[in-house]
Amino acid sequence: MTPKLTITDKDDVSTGSVVYWSLSGDIDGSRLIDEWQKQGLPIGLLPKLPSAEAALRHAVYDQRKKHLLTRRHPDGSWYLVRETDDGDGLDYALGAHIWLDENNSLNGAPMLVGSNAYDNEIASIRTAYYHYRNCLSPEDISGWLCRLTSKVNGVTLRPETGGFYYIPRCELDLWQQATSAIKAASAHTFYAIPALKSEQAAAAVLDALRREVEDEAKKLMDELNEGVLGGKALRTRISRTEATRAKVETYEALLGSKLVDIRTKLEALSASATAAALTAEAEADTAAGAR
Repeated sequence: MTPKLTITDKDDVSTGSVVYWSLSGDIDGSRLIDEWQKQGLPIGLLPKLPSAEAALRHAVYDQRKKHLLTRRHPDGSWYLVRETDDGDGLDYALGAHIWLDENNSLNGAPMLVGSNAYDNEIASIRTAYYHYRNCLSPEDISGWLCRLTSKVNGVTLRPETGGFYYIPRCELDLWQQATSAIKAASAHTFYAIPALKSEQAAAAVLDALRREVEDEAKKLMDELNEGVLGGKALRTRISRTEATRAKVETYEALLGSKLVDIRTKLEALSASATAAALTAEAEADTAAGAR
């Protein structure tokens, strides 16, 4: 039987919280930035807004309907194609042609321009483009929130499907500030249930932490065995391993358990990655000297 976290309404005796959320609608990027700054949070933690190309693709797709198709040209521009049935078969005619002109800009984003005199279609695409250029969909936010739980040393309690995360008490302030900013800028809802320091709670959290370390270890070992990473990439992996080790130390202090097996695995990984980095850097220096 999978161990469950014990929950309580007494926050002062909790070790952290089980968090989850319900997302509804898009978020205006400018408003999220404003609310984020009000909370005094680092801008670097915010998700990136959609690229110009992604915003244009969404805007064009919005035009799709029966007998109105969209086609992307190899040069990156888009056409709307009208389909008609004259009784003898289907006929196709080009509608609006629209693209991004990088010689012009609007607030730092490429200016959208169009041709073929299909004014209504172009105007509709233009409006949608500027909307998508500055908004984050629920899908964008969902992926970002999962990454944000890692930033606050959280672990997923349902690795197969996600949705529920445990965040240690020492990291909850940042999480609560972040979710407060998101709630102020959107219709999204967040929940946090305090978790007791019980035997079952500790088992559930430690199982989640071990899964995370095992996954990280497998990825790194696969990369080391492939031998394709350069010195810089390997140094990045070493930093990531050290961050995971610091996370383990946080959980040791929180749960009062010495995670010797996890520590040993991380130390071995760090040593292997360091040796590989030194070899890769030496080979790069030799190759540079030979030129």
